[in-house]
Amino acid sequence: MSDNKKLIDLFFRLLATGVVPILIWLNSLSITNALAENKINTLESRVLKIEDEQKKIHDALKDNQGSLREVRVTVEFIKGLLMEIRSEIHNQK
Repeated sequence: MSDNKKLIDLFFRLLATGVVPILIWLNSLSITNALAENKINTLESRVLKIEDEQKKIHDALKDNQGSLREVRVTVEFIKGLLMEIRSEIHNQK
């Protein structure tokens, strides 16, 4: 009976010595997971900021395209007027 107690005692001691490293390993996994989640949150925040900036740039480009169309129409109108003036000047000579 004494041998059985020693075997059981030895078994529980071996089991106890394995628990501490497992707990340390689980803690390090938890810390690694928390750091990864923090990094993910930071990256998500940066992506949202970049998307917002991209939308602003896209809107500005749309505005610029509209302005360029207006300038083109104005230039074409002025070109037409200059052609008429040139034509009238040549006709008067």
